[in-house]
Amino acid sequence: MVEVCVALDLETTGLNPERDAIIEIGAVKFRGDEVLGTYETLVNPQRAIPEFVRQLTGITQSDVDAAPPLSAIAEDMLAFVGDDPVVGHSVGFDLGFLEKAGLRRGNSSYDTLELASAFIPQASDYSLTGLARALGISHGRPHRALEDARLSHKLYLELLRRATEMAPGVLAAIGAITGRSDWALRSLLARLESAASESQGHRTEVANVGVLGMNMGDLKDRLSKPPAVRVHGDVDSVDEEYVVSLLEEGGALSQVMEGFEHRPQQVEMAQAVTRALNDGQRLLVEAGTGVGKSLAYLLPAMLFAVRNGQRVVVSTNTINLQEQLVSKDIPAIVDALGNEPGEPLSGFRSTHLKGRANYLCYRRWSHMAQSSGLSAEDARMMAKTLVWLQGTATGDRAEMRVPVRDMRAWDRISAQAAGDCHVGDGVCFLRTARARAEGAHVVVVNHALLLSDLASGGSVIPHYDHLIVDEAHHLEDEASRQFGFQVQHQAVDDLASQLGQWMQLIRAGVRVAETSRQAQVEQAASQVEGVAPRLRESWARLTSAMAGFVEQHQESGTQESQLRITLSTRKQPGWSDLEVEWEKFNETLEEAGRLVERLLIALEPLDTPILRDPVQELETWLERRNDLKGHVESFVVHPEEEYVYWVTLNGQEGTPTLSASPLRIGPMLDDLLFSQKRSVVLTSATLSIEGSMEYVKERVGLAEPEELVLGSPFDYRKAALVLTCDDVPEPGDGGYQQAIQDVLVRVAKASRGGVLALFTSHASLRTARQGTKSVLEMEGIPVLAQGIDGSPAQLVEAASERGNAVLLGTSSLWEGVDIPGDPLRVVVLTRLPFNVPTDPVFAARSEDFANPFNEYAVPQAVLRFRQGFGRLIRSRHDRGVVIVLDRRVVSRRYGGSFLRSLPDCTMKQVPMSGLAEEAREWLKGRESE
Repeated sequence: MVEVCVALDLETTGLNPERDAIIEIGAVKFRGDEVLGTYETLVNPQRAIPEFVRQLTGITQSDVDAAPPLSAIAEDMLAFVGDDPVVGHSVGFDLGFLEKAGLRRGNSSYDTLELASAFIPQASDYSLTGLARALGISHGRPHRALEDARLSHKLYLELLRRATEMAPGVLAAIGAITGRSDWALRSLLARLESAASESQGHRTEVANVGVLGMNMGDLKDRLSKPPAVRVHGDVDSVDEEYVVSLLEEGGALSQVMEGFEHRPQQVEMAQAVTRALNDGQRLLVEAGTGVGKSLAYLLPAMLFAVRNGQRVVVSTNTINLQEQLVSKDIPAIVDALGNEPGEPLSGFRSTHLKGRANYLCYRRWSHMAQSSGLSAEDARMMAKTLVWLQGTATGDRAEMRVPVRDMRAWDRISAQAAGDCHVGDGVCFLRTARARAEGAHVVVVNHALLLSDLASGGSVIPHYDHLIVDEAHHLEDEASRQFGFQVQHQAVDDLASQLGQWMQLIRAGVRVAETSRQAQVEQAASQVEGVAPRLRESWARLTSAMAGFVEQHQESGTQESQLRITLSTRKQPGWSDLEVEWEKFNETLEEAGRLVERLLIALEPLDTPILRDPVQELETWLERRNDLKGHVESFVVHPEEEYVYWVTLNGQEGTPTLSASPLRIGPMLDDLLFSQKRSVVLTSATLSIEGSMEYVKERVGLAEPEELVLGSPFDYRKAALVLTCDDVPEPGDGGYQQAIQDVLVRVAKASRGGVLALFTSHASLRTARQGTKSVLEMEGIPVLAQGIDGSPAQLVEAASERGNAVLLGTSSLWEGVDIPGDPLRVVVLTRLPFNVPTDPVFAARSEDFANPFNEYAVPQAVLRFRQGFGRLIRSRHDRGVVIVLDRRVVSRRYGGSFLRSLPDCTMKQVPMSGLAEEAREWLKGRESE
């Protein structure tokens, strides 16, 4: 591994080599640790450098204006690189720019991002500087070409070092798997085994692994399963006063939890939860920001579960909260009560249970590990998961970083489509997770699993009589998704592709088995292969007809090509044509099912290991086909009366997605969930509207609960200033969009950034970005927009690091975002968050109300509005401003509901021209604290 390589990095005016240009090149030629030479030059792009690039790199317009053009330095640069392999982080990006400029040769390339993805599967940040930080690699200023090239050199050597310290048997398996792929790193990986063997003294016996690189004995030892929870007879109540004493100043929790504060609201909630568990009650609790609701329900739940041998299921909506409960709050309570008299949590066990798609299926993984013709994406995922498998005890993909680009590769080895696998004593992470849930007193799940388990008959989560739902304001929306269905255009293509994939494996397996039934199986497999293209063709005709119908009958005013399918819609001209196409598609789907069943009958006598996986997959295929058939059939010809149906046309091609959702969620939740449990607790920071929880009770179907509305312990009068104005144009009026942009610029200058602006429309957000970015970035205030400059998580991280950013967000940034302290000083709510009136589910449910706007639209928007407001004050030390740029909050009668539903803040109505000055004056108080 001592070949000469060249680490290369470019700085550019943007991300697209078709329209952007190189502004700096940096390169380091090296052999191992030895640097043989460096190359560095600025390049004149013959265009303006964007302000964002200037801030990121420190390269000014005058710098590049004085630099040579690319054509003048091309020869020197190519001479320096020569024919040596090129190393870089996301090196394809750099090579793409060189190729566009006609400067790329046929050098092999080694991507440190791809290597890191394989050999550091658990990294939280795969950026160049993020990896350097995690690995302790020192570096100079990032985002300069030569410094990043130097860093790529150091990272490359560190990754090779880590790889060669792995057991040679594991590296041999990685080399064998990736060697059957077209992954660009396969030749490098193939050489790592011999390097590892040499560095470890040729002790290839150091790891007792098989050809797949796995020590199966060690892996099975890691998959330990606790004994099941033993349920006691009568309920033994938890002492309410004992729970209170634990939460008091000087109590057990205060002695182990850093920053613990006695909060009367937390104590009151814990008492209510204790009573609900003891007495089998239904409880609805709104707990404002800062109450500490997770401890208030976990503490009594854990004590009650251990005392009674009961299982309590806790369901949340967000991953962040799940991780907080499992990794922080539950361990802290166990630690705090460890020295309590009588050991009240002796033997306590908890676990985190997720849906099937989150767990690796070892059977599917091992099959793919032995497959030929892997794609680069599959090879990368196999290398990554093999390294991860050396230590995981859960098989949960959350232990790794799986970027969006790799999700399809993960899906092919996850337990999502693995069916009801019969692995005997083999490895099964999903089965282990379920067994651990059987042995747990507290099981943490998410709403999606809670509700999908109900929809499928309750086969995943073990039996439980006590349920606590946090972030309960999301329950109706998630139930709508889980009790409904969605059929995407590629669903049939996936089914057809799977048939072709498994037919190849079946033929290979039958040839190995050398059976007299080979001809019969070959014939049956050929028939199955033959139906696959006809399946695609009949589906294409049906979906094409569906798309044409939508375009012809689309309702005016919809923001996308979307059509709700009602009884009257089905009587329109053209729907009967869809029914005819459905019949043709259904005939082909039925034929495909019969042919697969015939093939399974032919394979039944051939009980050989090599055919077990394909047979299992074909059985799962039949289940997926039945689900698809049922969904499309109900959509086209047999709709259910209590469901809402709609079609959405996606992308430029206009491919349709068929969707359905129950009309009324409340009765379903009550019947399937709440009425089946002894105690139910629903909690959130936003459940009430002007102090009343009637709206939420009706929406989720929680009848006659005990109710508790707890305010926040924060002093909002001192912490939050709410500014409204009545001279801003109404949304939709001329000048409204410009007014938003003008206010954002003035307020951001007054607050020196630290602004989160929340939109209800992606179009409005994009326009606002275009109208504010250049002006604010000239003031040194970066403008970052969701979906353009990064994901919500990336934007929040950037805002926290920079402290002066303006974030423009929609949807997910209205809630679940924490930017405590100085980086967030102002929240701008650009528009009251009403649902789009033409949204199919919203429109259908509105028909249930005599006054749908006041009884349904306004309450729903108020809860959303409260979530947006809640982004500002996240701790008792925060101080900031909320600006509402929708005049309807003061000019319309219903606007009072929005303001009266907020905490007791300082409120002022001022002219639009005075917003920036009011914000500046309020924030001076923050600076003086």
